[in-house]
Amino acid sequence: MNCDFCCEKCASRLYAREVPIFESLSESELDRIIDIRKHMALKKGK
Repeated sequence: MNCDFCCEKCASRLYAREVPIFESLSESELDRIIDIRKHMALKKGK
């Protein structure tokens, strides 16, 4: 799995919770990752 894979997926909390490396993160850490993913997806789309 790489960054592009994550960006192409829905940046939802539900999806993030299904990824093993994200299971141990706190809610605030997860929010930050989701924000980064959304930003990268928007940046990539331009």
